[in-house]
Amino acid sequence: MLGRIVFIYFLQKKGWIGVSKDSNDWVGGSTRFLLEHFNNSYKNNTNIFYLDFLEPLFYDTLNRKRESNIFSLTDSKVPFLNGGLFEEEDMEKRSTLFYPNELFKNLFEYFDQYNFTIIEDSVEEQEVAIDPEMLGHIFENLLEDNKDKGTFYTPKEIVKYMCQEALINYLDTRLNIQHVEISKEKPKQEGLFGISEPQQMALTKEEYKENIPKDIISNFIKYGQKEDDKKLIKKHAKKIEQLLDDVKILDPSIGSGAFPMGMLHEIFDAKLNLDWTLDKAETKRKIIENSIYGVDIEKGAVDIAMLRFW
Repeated sequence: MLGRIVFIYFLQKKGWIGVSKDSNDWVGGSTRFLLEHFNNSYKNNTNIFYLDFLEPLFYDTLNRKRESNIFSLTDSKVPFLNGGLFEEEDMEKRSTLFYPNELFKNLFEYFDQYNFTIIEDSVEEQEVAIDPEMLGHIFENLLEDNKDKGTFYTPKEIVKYMCQEALINYLDTRLNIQHVEISKEKPKQEGLFGISEPQQMALTKEEYKENIPKDIISNFIKYGQKEDDKKLIKKHAKKIEQLLDDVKILDPSIGSGAFPMGMLHEIFDAKLNLDWTLDKAETKRKIIENSIYGVDIEKGAVDIAMLRFW
């Protein structure tokens, strides 16, 4: 429930929930959707907010494709989300959970102290803000059995370092290491593996040819184009851009998506350093579609990761 409410706070921040039914776009929704409807209908009466409002919002609205996207309780538009976060796990439990309204009053007052933002690529906290990484905190820290499954929160600084080093080594390998095929005669091994004649065996030999020094690649990924390095980066810009388009990242234990999310930002920043005129939203969409992959034994982990990218 907390994960769902936190995610709705991000939808509110973008104005994507509670949009006027006459609007053709997903803009102008209430930035305090939950609190407004709680205050209007549930703050001082006997109606039960969770049963009467949140359950229909979670299971019948955010989790269900509707023709007009109208949420009947507010007579406004609420989107259908197919990430799995709002799926109803057990329909028999519907209307059996009773949370006092006072709990939600306190919760909303607490959340309203913070600025919910969709920007989660900054290591330095510039303000008292909550970004979609909070979904990861909830998944990795608040669910009791996750520790037993090896699910732990990884600080942003460590994720950023891992992602940068992975990308630096990928570019260094593709730009500077040449793979040369050589042949070597295999000695006679009569009777050992049934081989009676010498065979030619192709081997791959790696040779380091420094097109761009690794320290320049490192500076480019970590700090952008330094003045002294611009000429060399520009010379190989098309090759670098192609490599950034071709890269495939697989996280075999995605957790809540910290590593692939970090890789998205590092690739995006590198592409933007090469061409600042890029359409930012389109560039990120292409990276997510073509370069980012992840699996996990926990379906909930994949759901959270998908929602963070969403």
